Parts: sequence; C-alpha cells; structure tokens
Amino acid sequence: MTKSSLQTFALVSLIISCTGLLAGCGEDKKAIAAEAARAWTNNSVNQVSDAVAEVVIGEEPIFTPLASGALAGLIRQNLSWDYSAPERISDDRYSIIATAKADVKIETLPLVDKSYVVSLPFNLDIDTDAKSVLRWVPDFRSAKIDERDS
Repeated sequence: MTKSSLQTFALVSLIISCTGLLAGCGEDKKAIAAEAARAWTNNSVNQVSDAVAEVVIGEEPIFTPLASGALAGLIRQNLSWDYSAPERISDDRYSIIATAKADVKIETLPLVDKSYVVSLPFNLDIDTDAKSVLRWVPDFRSAKIDERDS
C-alpha cells in the first residue's frame, strides 16, 4: 500500500467510526427523551386528568364544573398513554406527543349513565441533558371525545 492509500484508508476508517458514534449518541438521546416523557406522564396524572375532564365538560353541558373533580377521579382510574417517536429539535431538545386516553363510564353522578372514550394529546418539550420535560402543552384542538352506548 502506498502512503496516500494508507492515509485515505485511515481517513475513511475514522469517518466510519465517528458516524457510528454519532448515530449511537442520537439513539441514546431519543431513549432519554422517551424515558423523560414516561416519567412526566407518571408524575402528572392529576394535571392530565383535570385537563381531560375539561374536554368532557366542554362537550357535555350536563356536567358542571362542580362535577369535574368526580370526573377527573374516574379518568385517573382509567388513564392510558400513547407516545409518538421522539423528534429532534436541537442538540439536546426533543419533542414527543404523549396522548392521554381514558375510557370512562359515568354512573356515579345523579341521573347520569354515560360512557366516553376521550383522548387528549400533550406536546412535550424535553431537555435530554436535564432528562426532564421543560414544557408541556395540552392540544385541546386535537382532543377527541366519543360517547358510547352504556
């Protein structure tokens, strides 16, 4: 091998190694973002259930704000989550859409026997260095509520 070929080979090897390292770092940050989103959803159940209750109250005039506490309690018991793939915003910032879903049967309120499937997406802004959600915003415009037969 000539000196020029050896230098080219070394340069190509270095580029391939760096590309592999950088790809690995990106995957780690995506995993960190996903874990931070799951931690936020576990620690924010009260705020989330209150926001989902607002969606139901906004759709159904039969419910009053006084009933929102009871409704939020039912939602907390039936809450599940779907997560989007992490999207890179900058070096250490990612966004994830965490969608809260609740299948709620309301029979404990006087004169009410209704079932709903409610979903409300939350836009999460995540700092992978801090491993935490910096900002979260419910997307009320994308909320869905479907009444089901009881």
